[in-house]
Amino acid sequence: MNDPVNGEKVERLRRQLKTKIDAAAHSFGEVLHIVADLLIELAQRQTTVIPEKPETQTAPELLTVQQAAEYLGIKPQTLASWRCTGRHSLPAIKIGRRVRYRKSDLDKFIQRRTIGGGNES
Repeated sequence: MNDPVNGEKVERLRRQLKTKIDAAAHSFGEVLHIVADLLIELAQRQTTVIPEKPETQTAPELLTVQQAAEYLGIKPQTLASWRCTGRHSLPAIKIGRRVRYRKSDLDKFIQRRTIGGGNES
């Protein structure tokens, strides 16, 4: 009851379908390779391009108590004492429980206490 004509037709259609599937798979494989190359290129660009920091370029540099003390050549406890007693007018910034100092304020503090250094030619 196998019809040779229908059997040949089925086999021909099967081969056509296999050819189309193979072509589609090959095309899909090419697409995947192109997408992979594109992703690699984008990843490489992101690692080599240094993005500009918006608005942090002008933000003041904030130092921890330890860093500020090292910058001034004193102990952190001295800064704490000055803060509590108000002995020196050195602005401090409270962020939550943390204390920070602007580097520019430390520089002004040093400048105000500079003795001599005038035009000594």
